Amino acid sequence: MCGTPIAPPAPPGAPFLADSLGSHMVLQRDIPARVWGGGVVGGGKVTVTVSGGGGSETQTTTANVNGSWFFDLKTRPATSVPSTLVFTSTNIMTTLTDVLFGDVWGCHGQSNMVFGLGQDINAATECPNTINFPNIRHISYVGDKDWKVPSQATTCTGKGFAPFSAVCWYFGKDVFESLNKTVPVGLIMSAVGGTAIERWSSPDAISKCNQTGVVMQSGLYDDYILPILSMQLSGWTWYQAESNVACSTSWKWMPGLNCGIGCSESNRVCNASQVGCADFYSCQFPAMITDWRSKFNSGTSKIAGRARPFLFVELAPYTEGAGEPYDQSVALVRTAQLAALKLPLVAMAAAYDYGDTASPLGNIHPEYKAIVGQRLSYAARALAYGETIEYKNPVMQSVAVTANQLVITFDVPVTVISPLRGPCPVAPASCAWMTVNGVNVTVMSAGTSSSDVKVTLDSPPSDPIHIEYLQGDWPVPFIYSSGAHSLPAEPFTWVHSQ
Repeated sequence: MCGTPIAPPAPPGAPFLADSLGSHMVLQRDIPARVWGGGVVGGGKVTVTVSGGGGSETQTTTANVNGSWFFDLKTRPATSVPSTLVFTSTNIMTTLTDVLFGDVWGCHGQSNMVFGLGQDINAATECPNTINFPNIRHISYVGDKDWKVPSQATTCTGKGFAPFSAVCWYFGKDVFESLNKTVPVGLIMSAVGGTAIERWSSPDAISKCNQTGVVMQSGLYDDYILPILSMQLSGWTWYQAESNVACSTSWKWMPGLNCGIGCSESNRVCNASQVGCADFYSCQFPAMITDWRSKFNSGTSKIAGRARPFLFVELAPYTEGAGEPYDQSVALVRTAQLAALKLPLVAMAAAYDYGDTASPLGNIHPEYKAIVGQRLSYAARALAYGETIEYKNPVMQSVAVTANQLVITFDVPVTVISPLRGPCPVAPASCAWMTVNGVNVTVMSAGTSSSDVKVTLDSPPSDPIHIEYLQGDWPVPFIYSSGAHSLPAEPFTWVHSQ
């Protein structure tokens, strides 16, 4: 029933306490935080006693016929004074200590979300600093499922994809600091490398996109999303799409062929009736977001008046796995991601201006994660917390043509940086700048308005006029917002017949 979330049925042999709950965790403030579990004989009694900084209470409930049970705790404000929760039933007692109340955020996706803080370009300075943020707590729900207090050992040990997400960390840290370090922040990382969006989507969401003849599994949804649907969250962050790139051109998925990055016949069966992946992604991504929102906490849209946004990362530049026969397929899926922006309270953080050819994990895994996490946090601060802050990329609004000059107008003030044709660190065919009818633009200046840029051509362009900005797998941007955060202008295509 709407507004009354139901605890997921406990499978046979389910643990007494849900595995997403534990000591050192953060529970959501300003709403009755849900705690739940299973493993109790149907009709058995379960009691929870809460004491400490969050206030005291005791509740008793009866397990349902499946042995599952839940409590909605009293609403509590943010507090860094720890609480203790004791759960008891017949011959069972579980105690959680050092539990805080604050804001809880989900961090989801594939390998660029899994990418560890210890591998980040700033790891040498950031990792020792984590110990100074004891009121940020994190859990890897696809790992050991233990809530951790940040430290070099718990947050940064090792390189590569362990032990905790760099993007998620930087996001949570910036949110925490923006709230004057008074609201604890909990971060739940539920991400797996090399995974396509279908595997994070429920059967309900997959059915929305009419993929005739395609069998898709929702295994990751079943394993890592369904079990935490009762968790109250302030919102979600998402960094994924690389594994949906491979067939983004007219090339089709076919049984027996290599399905590309992160795909195999074990997780999908494909045939020629399937649309290209960019088209599919532009449907499946919004469908997944809508479905998650309807199911987390039974569709609760706000927490104490604060919106619960969904924030995603626009793909960074890369070429590995994106070459022939998938030419320009990264750019196509990057464009497909924008379909989600039609939904309310969805925002995007650009990463296409931070490519990294030197990454030891390959250029598909750039080491520059701080800027990505911070840009996600700008959107959270604006949408969830009502802060007046720059978070949107400049978007082209119109083009005016006069003889050999084009005036391109954006929705916010912009700045042009030099050079217009910056260096391309990969094969030139993968890079993209700005072209007019296929010819690279070499002369651009500020327009009359702060939101305009003026392009000067050698001669008036032939009809129809076709402008492309950054339409390639490796964009090389040179138009940025004039605001404090200097956000890159969104890639665009403009075609016009005079």
